[in-house]
Amino acid sequence: MTMPDRACRISTTCTDRRRGLRALGRFWRDDSGTPAIELAFVAPILVLVLLSAVEITNALQATRRATATVNVIADLVSRETTVPNGGSLSNYAAELALVGDNMLQSVNATFAFHVAHVYHDASGQYDYNNDATWQFNSGPSAEQCEGADLDPPGDFTTNDSVHAVAPEFRQVLDNRLPDPEANPVRTVLTNQPGSVVVVRLRYCYQPLLLGVLPGVVGPAEVVASYAPRNTSCIEGPYPSNDCTDILNPQSPGS
Repeated sequence: MTMPDRACRISTTCTDRRRGLRALGRFWRDDSGTPAIELAFVAPILVLVLLSAVEITNALQATRRATATVNVIADLVSRETTVPNGGSLSNYAAELALVGDNMLQSVNATFAFHVAHVYHDASGQYDYNNDATWQFNSGPSAEQCEGADLDPPGDFTTNDSVHAVAPEFRQVLDNRLPDPEANPVRTVLTNQPGSVVVVRLRYCYQPLLLGVLPGVVGPAEVVASYAPRNTSCIEGPYPSNDCTDILNPQSPGS
């Protein structure tokens, strides 16, 4: 044994060095912490997948709730015989908005809506310029959508814009018939002049967890159309509104 080796055997520093190397070797060969390391890599992905699934589920629920909400609002308006005017119209719109709040608040969705009562003649053609036609909206939503104001759908300004939702209206009338197969929709529309309540609701789902799937839903729009239930024409909120063309239609030869 050489002198340096003999000195290393009695040296505390050399002994500590050897112990450190042996401990390092044991640590290098120890694989007991491998699952923890793998989990550290996989856990963020699993959490992201879980949160994404939650957000997508909530967004789908918001879509279903919005569809139900627009149908409830349209149904409530279709049951009226007159719609209030002036300040009472604002209160009426606020009451309808409260219905939407109760249905959409739980799914963290904001919304705004537009209500229209549109005249159609005996041939089934809509006329937004007719005196029987009236429309109003809820005003902008109290909450923003993706950092921007959520405005209600705009007023109908052309007959074509009304006809864009006419298929839904015709389907509603068809379903109300006792025997749709024997009474096609077109026959219903060509019997006499009438009106339809059209409600368009614009909504936006706000992600519960910011930064996870931002903009999943929003803004989107759903539509519901109902024929008046208790009258053939609902008296509108403005002095110019007149149901004469529906309640007292002129014959083609007059």
